[in-house]
Amino acid sequence: PNNAIVYNIIGISYINLQKPGKAIPNFKTALRLNKKYNEARCNLGSALLLTGNTDEAIIQLERTLKENPKNLIAWNSLGNAKKSKNSFDEAKKAFKQALFLDPSYLNALNSYGVLLSQDGEYKKSIKQFKIALEISSTDLEIFTNYLNALAADDQTEKALKLINENLGKFSYPTSLKLLKADLLARIGNLEESIDILMKQLFSLNEH
Repeated sequence: PNNAIVYNIIGISYINLQKPGKAIPNFKTALRLNKKYNEARCNLGSALLLTGNTDEAIIQLERTLKENPKNLIAWNSLGNAKKSKNSFDEAKKAFKQALFLDPSYLNALNSYGVLLSQDGEYKKSIKQFKIALEISSTDLEIFTNYLNALAADDQTEKALKLINENLGKFSYPTSLKLLKADLLARIGNLEESIDILMKQLFSLNEH
């Protein structure tokens, strides 16, 4: 009962189960047992962010980074927290610092790319996603964000081509089918778009 590491592991397990609310008290217990447990404090900040307690998350994450300025996860989580507060400049600084420490850190590459897209910097966003896909070519979330950035940059035809070229790689999941339907509609190919959507509806009805 006095092992801080065990409470931190329990908290991480709840995060992996997508139950951040249950993770928080375990991280707090770990910190009560070991006030200098930097990983647990970082995890607490990330869990608080997932539950919408953004201000408290920022406090914990900034304290984490004061204790350990090289904590990549904390920099990425702080960037996401600042983004949720619409502090885009501060968010960019956080993501850039994470990438300065590790240029191949996928979470930061993806987070920074999403932020750049939201800020209308589509070409810079595309560059981030391309770097990320060179590291992990089968990451569906990054691939989807890349396609959305291309479409926002008036490169919808290229996005559609990439979907068609990579169907096998991603086993053509529902999310990709819906994105393809949306992109087809954007360029006026309504019949094919409707056909994809109708097939999805029929598939749902069968289940």
